Amino acid sequence: MRNALKTLALKVPGISKLAFDHQRISRLESTLTSLQNNQGSTHAANIPQLWQGFDQYETSVVLALRDLISPGELVFDVGANLGGLSVTLSRLVGPFGKVISFEVSPRIIPQLIANLNYWACKNVFIIPKAAWNTSGEQIPLYFGGEHYADTVMEGHADFNNGAPSYIADTVALDDIVGAIGLPPSVVKMDIEGAEQEALKGFINTLNSHHPALILEMDGADASLQEWLADKGYHLYLADNYEKLEKPVGSRLMNVIAIHQDDTKNNSYYNSIVKTPVLVMDHSEWRADSDGFYFKSSQLQAGRYVLSFVPTQEAVCDHSKAELSVLEGERLESKSYHNSPWSHLSQSYTDQPFHLKRDNSITIRLKFSEQKDLNNVFKSMSLLRVDSNQSPWADKKRVIF
Repeated sequence: MRNALKTLALKVPGISKLAFDHQRISRLESTLTSLQNNQGSTHAANIPQLWQGFDQYETSVVLALRDLISPGELVFDVGANLGGLSVTLSRLVGPFGKVISFEVSPRIIPQLIANLNYWACKNVFIIPKAAWNTSGEQIPLYFGGEHYADTVMEGHADFNNGAPSYIADTVALDDIVGAIGLPPSVVKMDIEGAEQEALKGFINTLNSHHPALILEMDGADASLQEWLADKGYHLYLADNYEKLEKPVGSRLMNVIAIHQDDTKNNSYYNSIVKTPVLVMDHSEWRADSDGFYFKSSQLQAGRYVLSFVPTQEAVCDHSKAELSVLEGERLESKSYHNSPWSHLSQSYTDQPFHLKRDNSITIRLKFSEQKDLNNVFKSMSLLRVDSNQSPWADKKRVIF
């Protein structure tokens, strides 16, 4: 890994002649090398493989990344977890681009390294530190149970009786930008409530280079929304492309933040028009041994949002559920969510997906318990997403 990090300055376009401060990252290299030598540890063996395919893992985030990233760019994945989105980023920036992935949890990093190796992501570099408002601090890290939602935010830790599981070293993202001499064009950040603290350590880059941001946020968190707006960022919901101008209630949401000076991307999001194309009446669904399914007629290629209104019973229904969108007769997965139905009903009522060609879709609902579909959702519809500034229409890349 030492050699790989040394070559970063040579391989990232535009910084080949910049000095790279090896002393500052020597401890990082040593830590990462040690972790790489322990890929077969018990922790790694116990972490599940979460690969669902490029099109269906965090679909709203994947589509936003596609819209914003071009080959050859430098991007950050802050809160890489098992690496699903780091793999996506690796493919999007291509062989001449670079991805720097930040993951601090010692029980996750071995599997992250193994997954990146499996997918041959040679353009991804891992920094095993917590993105924070300053570098060089040591802060508690709380393990997040079986879902691996590990966090440095004590208020988000309702496990281990609130006791820290590990002491983590911090790094300010501005210091990483200073070390390599090049800012990222896009930053994806999902760090379980610590986003605002990490962005404070990124303030110089935000002010000077205005990178696009894709963040997981609590819809009720007015503080972070106001902080970003004060820095000149416009916010858009990644799942339905609506502009976010005020808190929307307590639910998890992925948000796209575009600086006011980024006229191209703001023009795209502001020009989006959504047109209803299909309403899925309860009587049109069919049941089989796996649950319920609805099959559409032929749809035009392009971007869509599947939207449903949950019943009151659904919001309180904690049984496990799967909601997926499948394309064509081959049932190619385009979107997939697996969680308690209550969570889907609160945070994932809008699910975007993209069709590469004219085709039909099948929407499938599976439950761990027998259900009456009338008690699951009030209504479900499909909306087509169009924009006269569509980035997917003019990008010279394969939409995987």
